[in-house]
Amino acid sequence: MAVDGFIPFVASGLTVAGMIYIIALLDSQLAVVAIAISPVLYLGARTFNSRLRNQWGDIMHLESSAFSVVQEALSALRVVKAFGQEEREQQRFVRHSSESFSARVRAAWSEGAFDLVIGITTAAGTAAVLFLGIRHVQSGTLTLGELMMVMSYLAQLFGPLASLSEMTARAQRSLASAERAFALLDETHDVVENKNGVPISRASGAVTLQDVCFAYNGDNPVLSDISFAIKPGTRVGIMGMTGGGKSTLVSLLTRFHDPTKGQILLDGVNLRDYKLADLRNQFGIVLQESILFSTSIGENIAYARPGALQHEIMSSSLACRTAMARWWVSVECNYPEDSASGLRSRELF
Repeated sequence: MAVDGFIPFVASGLTVAGMIYIIALLDSQLAVVAIAISPVLYLGARTFNSRLRNQWGDIMHLESSAFSVVQEALSALRVVKAFGQEEREQQRFVRHSSESFSARVRAAWSEGAFDLVIGITTAAGTAAVLFLGIRHVQSGTLTLGELMMVMSYLAQLFGPLASLSEMTARAQRSLASAERAFALLDETHDVVENKNGVPISRASGAVTLQDVCFAYNGDNPVLSDISFAIKPGTRVGIMGMTGGGKSTLVSLLTRFHDPTKGQILLDGVNLRDYKLADLRNQFGIVLQESILFSTSIGENIAYARPGALQHEIMSSSLACRTAMARWWVSVECNYPEDSASGLRSRELF
């Protein structure tokens, strides 16, 4: 819009000013009648622009809902097929798409109504100028040639005026999209980084939790008064049932969230006082769900270190396979298949 709309907008504004000046030189009364339609176009634009912006905002929301249905169905395709719910998901998509289509039809009707208002207003203005101009010709204050010149300039005047009004209406579509983008950009961060954060290159690994509490929505705390200390070089395993707060605890260590109460120390320094990027570089995390980016296996392994050498990638791959083999042996020996503590209920720091 900034490129395609700004230059025509300026050109139309300059054309309007020039035509009004020339008509005023020929007949000031006709110039007044000619520009009298401007308030009508302005009021029409204000009335329809707010309606169009709201309608296009609704359209963007409905289209996002339709695309969300597609994304959910594709990401859970095995589940959908396993339970034979393909038709149900298709109906969900059709329902959301139909709502979006209906909203677009309503927006098209509003734009058409505004175009009709513009057409009627400019036609009425042209008729008024022509009627008054004929009277002036009859009275001798204006020649027929000057009237023809005024009508020619009037066509060039009303064209840009109509274009200005139409461009403001068309701009509502872009403004509705921009509002959604700005609303996303204005969202507050989950964690606020200290502008004067302490840099850290390599931590020794002493972790201390002091009366840590956390709740995702302010209610129903996931963690309550958690306190413990881990010395550098110590291996600690945390076990618990699903939903017990193991993943939340790891998220607090890497500052994906901040505790609602208490504090977490790394090498005796509050996590909030470190630079966020430096802090997260101290941790290596294996998530419960495997995620692969659309690139090579080597680049996936070296994701945290894009400049890693080939032999470092191979060493990491071998170490991972060895660790996984040992871990599975440990699981098979210590946690039988019918154990109440499932694989997803254990998390290793």
